[in-house]
Amino acid sequence: MNAATDPPNDDVEFFDEVEASDIADTIHAPDDTVVQPTVIEVPQEALDDTRKYIIGVGLVATAALIWSFGHLTFRMISITDPWQMMGYRWFLVLPFMLGMIMASHGRKTDKAIIGGGWPVVVTGLLLAGSSIFYVLAISYTTIANVLFMIAAAPMFAALLARIILGESVRLATLLSFPFVLLGMGIMIGDSIGGGSLAGNLIGLASSLCYAAFSVTIRLRPEADTRTSAIYASLLVCACGLILMGMDPIPLTDLFWLMLGGVWQLGLGYMIFTMGAKYVPAVQLLLLGMLETVCAPLWLWLFFGEVPRDLVLVGGGIVLATVAVQAMMGARRKPLGMLRPR
Repeated sequence: MNAATDPPNDDVEFFDEVEASDIADTIHAPDDTVVQPTVIEVPQEALDDTRKYIIGVGLVATAALIWSFGHLTFRMISITDPWQMMGYRWFLVLPFMLGMIMASHGRKTDKAIIGGGWPVVVTGLLLAGSSIFYVLAISYTTIANVLFMIAAAPMFAALLARIILGESVRLATLLSFPFVLLGMGIMIGDSIGGGSLAGNLIGLASSLCYAAFSVTIRLRPEADTRTSAIYASLLVCACGLILMGMDPIPLTDLFWLMLGGVWQLGLGYMIFTMGAKYVPAVQLLLLGMLETVCAPLWLWLFFGEVPRDLVLVGGGIVLATVAVQAMMGARRKPLGMLRPR
């Protein structure tokens, strides 16, 4: 038909008569009833929680990346006594962390150290226990066995966080556990197995301490949890002093130990405690997996130690799992949506 004989189009006439602003404010449902849309506003507190979560994830991931450089400093050290390495590194953490706390609290430093109460003390002891048990475990079993047990720490943390903090674990987080274990299993491959029962049990103790640490560090978010590093340093140094050998340490080794203690352990832990207030305990440990995954990459980049293909495949699985978890966690509080009223 031509335009002159076409019947009038009611829809065209209707839209000609309605202003664009009216169209934006009105939605016609199929039954011709008018539905007024509304934007459901999320409280400012929820928006702030989401921002804090994103910041926390960034801080914890940064800390894990800093820790991953520790393997580079180990390559530069000639001493082989693990107790010497651990004892000196943690001894150097002590003045660094005290200096940072004094810079923040001034004359109230003593109150800041004591004010956290037993949760901060326990956090420090658990952190020290995880390190001490790790060194003991690798003396009696393979490193691969210990790493695989530490990869199971998020599962232990999920149970402890539910009991102690009342933190529920999302289904997506639970589903991520098999992928993390799969990735770690591929990375360390056929190295798993062997070792003594005692060594494997000590490795399990290290994993349990690590899981409990991720929970207790969130018990007092208002406290300065950096102070927990002081208690950890005192315990590790005491064990190191008792168990380490008395062989002299070259000055170059002292330099690398100082770098590892102050920059890698001290700065990394300080950043970690800042982010731990805003990230659930289970995701703290999932993000911490970045340390294990990235360490082979730095050795490849700086020392030419080409990792096996399976290391890259397994590391990619863990990285992807951690990234998905972080993004899904940021979306757990929607920023608002358009719904009909």
